[in-house]
Amino acid sequence: MFVNSYLDEIRKVLLGNFELIPELLDPEKVKKMFERDCRTIVESVKEGRVDLESAKRNFFLLKSYVVSQLLTHCERLKGLAGEKGIEVEAKVREEDVNEIAIMIEEIERSL
Repeated sequence: MFVNSYLDEIRKVLLGNFELIPELLDPEKVKKMFERDCRTIVESVKEGRVDLESAKRNFFLLKSYVVSQLLTHCERLKGLAGEKGIEVEAKVREEDVNEIAIMIEEIERSL
């Protein structure tokens, strides 16, 4: 199991669902998306669908994605929005990335 709803939504955008772009650039919505993913991982462990090692690996991959790729993907989505004439005001910033990474770590510790 690997949970990363943000990447799933990017896949939808690449398939032509450009109306999803503003949501993927809204810092609050992005934070909530990653929080839901973390809660899904925790619940999967509690329900016995995923072992602890797999869950920890998923948390590691989520944090790695957020720290190394999230801003890059946001910039690319913002560029795509411009190409498609979609107006986007919100923007994920470095501070948001830090908050998301800390939140992921805190939820992981609850395991």
